[in-house]
Amino acid sequence: DIEQAQRFSVPTVHYTGALANPIEQHLHDAGMVQVSRLCRQLRLSNPFSPSSVEAEFWNHFVQYNVPLLCMTAHAARAKRDAAGLQRSLFLARDCHFLSEVFLSLYPCDPFELVQVSRNALAADTGGFARYLQNCGLQHALVCDLVSTGYSWLQFSEATQQSLHFFSLVYIDNYQYQPFDSARLHQSDLFRFSFGVKSSEVRSWSLAIELLNTAPHGSTLGVHPVGSTFAAHFDQRHELPGSLLKTVLLAQAAAMQCLRPHRAAVAQELGVVQDPQQLLSSLVS
Repeated sequence: DIEQAQRFSVPTVHYTGALANPIEQHLHDAGMVQVSRLCRQLRLSNPFSPSSVEAEFWNHFVQYNVPLLCMTAHAARAKRDAAGLQRSLFLARDCHFLSEVFLSLYPCDPFELVQVSRNALAADTGGFARYLQNCGLQHALVCDLVSTGYSWLQFSEATQQSLHFFSLVYIDNYQYQPFDSARLHQSDLFRFSFGVKSSEVRSWSLAIELLNTAPHGSTLGVHPVGSTFAAHFDQRHELPGSLLKTVLLAQAAAMQCLRPHRAAVAQELGVVQDPQQLLSSLVS
């Protein structure tokens, strides 16, 4: 104790950094006790200098992104089951890390990480139709983190394939919206659902996409290899090397901390009282 040391003239500092911060306390009060502890553990293990950009990037990742992805994994699973589907298809690159979180929380649930980009999908619609069929599209929920839904509505209409689609953030107020968004909810083929609308939160952060990037560049295309498909990627990456290294290090640390407690985290995700409000607060 501080007082005991001070009575004997021992220089003492009361360090309060290990206490739960407001975000961690918010998660704890919302019923996500294990996730709150996970965030605190990761925050306290930040390996970077407190004043560095990398330290801020790390803290943003562990404080917002980790609980957000845990909740997204649970929400996507609930949407899949409600639709009577059997598997999940996570869209890279945004869902690269989400697929790892999903695997850790629900190791017996079938899923696939689909290597795709907006440009590649438009350039080779037929090739991606075959690729997705090979991934089990007919009985799957396609999942993304941030989307207007437009590219996949076009894909569904062009290939005449029925497609169940879930996006954590539905961008419904994009200033360059290229289509009438009412079409998303009028299609007989494209069944669209989402976690939160961008117009309903105070702000939504493009950091969601940055923090969940993959270690490689954007997908340029896919080609068949035997009974499966292989992707080829852009050699460039949008993030500077130092920030990409920070993101990948934070992702690895998060998985290392999550795995020992995954059963408890998965259990508490199922009993959160108001997941919609919590999702909105984390996105904002």
